[in-house]
Amino acid sequence: FPVTIAKRNKLNRLKYFRYVYAPSLSIDDLRAHILLAKKEMKTKYLRVTVDLLTKLKEFQGDNKASKYEDAVNYLDEMVKETEVGLLGIIQLKRPSDSIRVVTVEDLEKLRPRIEDIKNSGAIEERARIVMTMFRPKHFATRYLKDDQIYETIEDVAEIDILKQNLGTIGGRAK
Repeated sequence: FPVTIAKRNKLNRLKYFRYVYAPSLSIDDLRAHILLAKKEMKTKYLRVTVDLLTKLKEFQGDNKASKYEDAVNYLDEMVKETEVGLLGIIQLKRPSDSIRVVTVEDLEKLRPRIEDIKNSGAIEERARIVMTMFRPKHFATRYLKDDQIYETIEDVAEIDILKQNLGTIGGRAK
């Protein structure tokens, strides 16, 4: 999310929080940031969030599944080595123009599935949990703008659990 330099500096003054803005970060760079943060915070464990995981250098270039698999494997090694919990945010493929949405019920056709993750195989294989977020009202205002029904839809994000190593899948939370 876009954050001003002043806000970034304020966030980084918090004892147990670091905000790193680096548009061209590699997994090795991420490792260095993690190790530095752990040292500064005097902790053995961190939770790390990478907003747009696929912007890491190792995911860049050709969009081949093997490149993603290599990058995910390298990232997995780094996570184990540095003893961090990693939340990687990944953008899904855009909804197809061939999906016809004319009723509120049709919005379900736009709900993300694991197959909608770009090169989902490598990511799904290594991930401990895969969750997607869906905001029906967002799509209703886009596809049903001529029908005032979208005004009655609650604007909440719905989280679906598509994969989980230690539990059931298919759960949904608002």
